[in-house]
Amino acid sequence: MKEKRQKRRELELENKNTPEGYAINLAKRIESHSRDLRFSYILVSKSIFDFVETDFQIAFIRRPEIGRFKGISQEIPVYEVIGIGHFDDRAFDVEDYFVDNIEIYEKSVRDNPDMVWLLLDLGHHYFDREDYDKSIEKYQQALDVLPDFAPAYMYLGRCLFRKYQYEDARYYLERAVRLSPFSARANSFLAVCLRRLSYKYKEDDKEWKSLYKSALEHHEQAKRIAKIAKERLNREDSPAYRWALNGLARTIAEAEKEVRGHYTLDDAEKDAKEALTLVKAYNPDKEHLVIETLGYIYYKKYQEEVEECWKDGSKKVFQESFKNADENFTKAIKAIEIRHDNVE
Repeated sequence: MKEKRQKRRELELENKNTPEGYAINLAKRIESHSRDLRFSYILVSKSIFDFVETDFQIAFIRRPEIGRFKGISQEIPVYEVIGIGHFDDRAFDVEDYFVDNIEIYEKSVRDNPDMVWLLLDLGHHYFDREDYDKSIEKYQQALDVLPDFAPAYMYLGRCLFRKYQYEDARYYLERAVRLSPFSARANSFLAVCLRRLSYKYKEDDKEWKSLYKSALEHHEQAKRIAKIAKERLNREDSPAYRWALNGLARTIAEAEKEVRGHYTLDDAEKDAKEALTLVKAYNPDKEHLVIETLGYIYYKKYQEEVEECWKDGSKKVFQESFKNADENFTKAIKAIEIRHDNVE
């Protein structure tokens, strides 16, 4: 027995000197420390943090007070995972145990009011059920605990956007972008909010143009960040990237010519087609959203081509753009009907 223990210790020492052994040892140390804390914490090393998509990294907080572990000589960067991502789909299944026992979860929050990840999860639950007032309340409580926590600002802004309170949503989304400028989704949410807000200022020529230009800038920033993150992680798809493409394409199409700057409707068509390819492959139930964007782009092409005809006196009719617009709008309607039938 003594010989077996000695042999095991020798193997452990040998493994510690290999990259795999070091990683396993570190993971065990961090896991043990997580269990020793007052409540359920999720701690990860920098190698895990670096592997995470940029949008999810904003929910990780560096914990410098936790850096020394038994058996490891150097100080290790450790991050606490504060909240799950909640961007494209529901956070919880409708029939989930959590949903049927919501009061138990509420009590957990009351008993642990400084647990931000609990507050975020509960906020997500209410958001999925379109109870935006309760959702806002939970996100605000999270900000009371962590006043500079970018995800809470982003989620709160998204709730206000759903309530059509675009001015208030803009405030929180701009704060999220300032705190986390490399979040693709924060930039995307803000861009869409600015575009919607511009509708309010159609009579103020200077203001609506300024809003559209800012929206285009944030869409472009979101697209650039998401593409870099996708390539860094060597992934074929990224939800942040596909929706950044669709958002930019839609805003280009909605903007008037003098506001588009260097963007063209051909650029919008290219981005929308790339988004459609990705959505068909990885998120087919949302396909109708991109098809509708593509249809709108063709409609705007047709509209602007007809305007040019009138200007130069040409009698040429651009039927191709009209046909493409009609086909894509029809496809979008059919996709919505199919989705509705599946839900029913």
